[in-house]
Amino acid sequence: MAFDAVSEGIVITDSAQRILQVNPAFEAITGHRQQDIVGLSCAFLQGPLTSPEARQAISQTLARHEVYSGEILNYRKDGSTYWSDLSISPLRDANGQLTHFIGLMRDISERKRAEAELIAGEMRFRDAAEAAGGYILDMDTRFRYTFVSERSKQLLGYPADELIGHTPAEFMPPGEIDRVNAWFETNLQPDGSVRGLEHRILTKSGQVRWLMVSRVPLRDREGHVTGHRGTAFDITDRKQAEAARVELENQVRESQKMEAIGTLAGGIAHDFNNIIAAILGNVNLARQDVSPASPALESLDQIHKAASRARDLVRQILSFSRREQTQYKRTSLAPIAQDTGSMLRALLPARVAIEVECAADVPPVAADASQIQQVIINLATNAMQAMAGKPGRVHIGLERAQPEEAHTASHLALRDLFQRHPEGLVRLGISDNGPGMDKAMLGRIFEPFFTTKPVGEGTGLGLAVVHGIAQGHQGVITVDSQVGAGTRFDLYLPVDTEAPAEATPANSAAYANPARRSPGIEGSGTTKPHIVYVDDDEALTFLVKRLLERRGMRVSAHQDQEEALKAVIDDPAGIDLFLTDYNMPGLSGLDLARRVRAIRADLPVGIASGFIDETLSAEAVGAGVQSLIFKATSVDEFCGSIEALLVPKT
Repeated sequence: MAFDAVSEGIVITDSAQRILQVNPAFEAITGHRQQDIVGLSCAFLQGPLTSPEARQAISQTLARHEVYSGEILNYRKDGSTYWSDLSISPLRDANGQLTHFIGLMRDISERKRAEAELIAGEMRFRDAAEAAGGYILDMDTRFRYTFVSERSKQLLGYPADELIGHTPAEFMPPGEIDRVNAWFETNLQPDGSVRGLEHRILTKSGQVRWLMVSRVPLRDREGHVTGHRGTAFDITDRKQAEAARVELENQVRESQKMEAIGTLAGGIAHDFNNIIAAILGNVNLARQDVSPASPALESLDQIHKAASRARDLVRQILSFSRREQTQYKRTSLAPIAQDTGSMLRALLPARVAIEVECAADVPPVAADASQIQQVIINLATNAMQAMAGKPGRVHIGLERAQPEEAHTASHLALRDLFQRHPEGLVRLGISDNGPGMDKAMLGRIFEPFFTTKPVGEGTGLGLAVVHGIAQGHQGVITVDSQVGAGTRFDLYLPVDTEAPAEATPANSAAYANPARRSPGIEGSGTTKPHIVYVDDDEALTFLVKRLLERRGMRVSAHQDQEEALKAVIDDPAGIDLFLTDYNMPGLSGLDLARRVRAIRADLPVGIASGFIDETLSAEAVGAGVQSLIFKATSVDEFCGSIEALLVPKT
């Protein structure tokens, strides 16, 4: 993980400042192992020589739930002291409540010793500064270098003589001098000294690095300033660690927000699934009840279309909240990209050109093909809509991500993904030449229900679904966009290194395809099979009872679990199938299945649910359940699954 790879010490505490987790760099700096200090306050690192003012500043700042930044003397496990450059930030949840603190500390003992040497004497100061990784500089009154120690060549790539006569501003990237001048306006000391100025500089090779500069004015006997003397330290590693910390904080906040909204949306979607199933099922029954010439058929068709659209929206919500049933298989993405591109050419306006470019050496990934297709469609459709009726181009590209991208990736999660998957990544890119987005919009595009479209023209779930699919595939999605320069999304997925699984007979699966079984519908000693159905939703018990009775079955429908159990106890031999909903108050479907199997071990038991995952599947096997039936399916498939559970009479 990037958390473990950061060279600076990182500590995460709860809201009461008790340690929850530290990284290896923290352990190396302090000498304390994580398992020995979890639950302690970070104040245990302080000792007799720790500044009381620093202690008080930390305590007061954190009590106000504000960001603290400063230097403090701490103690290692062996009793030795070290100076720490410390930064502590509060983390809040989606409601703004404080949940954690995250601290970043850097051992600056060498730098502090170097600063002490500056006071002791010029020669000792120069030697110590270079030993600590910095270089010495002298400047005239116009801030031109008059002396630079040889260490500058190692840090900047310039020999000292190439810097003489030039000003620091000449080696800064564009715009940096303006930021430095703004810093001077509020931070220049009354005596003309500079302490802790941090700025970027370009090395001779063109690389951008960060320096921290401190300097003091040199004066003659009359007190006139004759020049400046100071030190410059390379703090690039620290700045990168700070950027990583900020990104980590943002990811924690975003993850908490997405999880909270996803939980809420997923719960609502589950309830809507029951409502929609009742609507679609009753429409199916009503169609059978009216004559082909009835004008009511047209109204029923419209109800069916509207309910089907609602069902599709619920599936999007379930996909965003990662509650949708998915099947990850060893998959080649090239055919998916090509086929989806062909479909988009037929669906999108002719003014939008669709280009598909797939490299020949792209390895397979573990993916759900339908979800990958949904990613491409969502992103291409968004691009078309952003073009607002103007001609444009959407490019779909597939290639193997290059290993060197791990070193240049600015996205922390992407760098982490490269590190965790040395076998490599596959990149699926969807780009357009549309109007692009500004930074404010880029910061919100993956938020659920965020949309720039007018009311009624979009749900704001498209990109949230894409983000959820990326996470569900253990991948990362990045976006790059500029106003007027188009937008590019890249989905990175790990290469699948597992060998393809051998095919197994259909009847060996825990839940075989019901369509492959004979729907014997003779009952136990009667002409009609007897089914006990349990669901706390009145609309669904009414619906399922009518649907199955029309297919020649006898149904005892119950909304109360105890009543259903009593029916089994009263006549266990007279029941051919026990079918129950999974999510019910009190006894769940699994609890009910276990009790029914205890009464009659050979009675087929099925569970119906609007959400089926690996956990439920495993628990169902343990409870002796013969089949899990997905509620959000068609009437014919639902009834067919039930018929398949009825054992043919021999």
